[in-house]
Amino acid sequence: MQYLFPKQRRIPPVLSWNDVLLKDLADKLTKYGFSTSTGIETEPYALDIVAARNTFGISKGRTSTFILVTAMETVNQESFLDFSARATRYAVDNGAIFLPEEVGNRLFSVPTVISRIVDEGMKDWLAKATFKKHLDAFEFPVMVSADERSVHYSQETPVWGRAMFKGFRQFVQENLGTNNDPNQ
Repeated sequence: MQYLFPKQRRIPPVLSWNDVLLKDLADKLTKYGFSTSTGIETEPYALDIVAARNTFGISKGRTSTFILVTAMETVNQESFLDFSARATRYAVDNGAIFLPEEVGNRLFSVPTVISRIVDEGMKDWLAKATFKKHLDAFEFPVMVSADERSVHYSQETPVWGRAMFKGFRQFVQENLGTNNDPNQ
């Protein structure tokens, strides 16, 4: 058989820092029982990963958990808060697309920003930040420093949620964390 064009060898693309990190994270979340979707275009942020799963625990009841991930070259308070609010709203509005609805489920939203450049001021602010309370969802925003491979989140605990927030932090460290301690 004769080819009109010479055969070309496929050269694999060179993956960027966020492609590798996002692929590793999506694989990890899939292994942990999450249903994962990637590359969902929303405005103004792309959802690089949406991971969802339903769980049941005696102390927490039924929970629909969503980890919504975007990558940003640099992150500041304004873009972090904006993404967190929009991602949580996306999970509330579109949860049934990813998971079957179950009566009595609570929604746990983990908006996650992966960034190469996370300055110390941003880390300090996040550790002390308190976030908006929702009637229909728990919002627990997280920042991952790609260069340091560290995870950062609020260390503040509302009086009414001490046990629950301890569980949130443990969940984030187990599912999104690396070998580093949080906020280090």
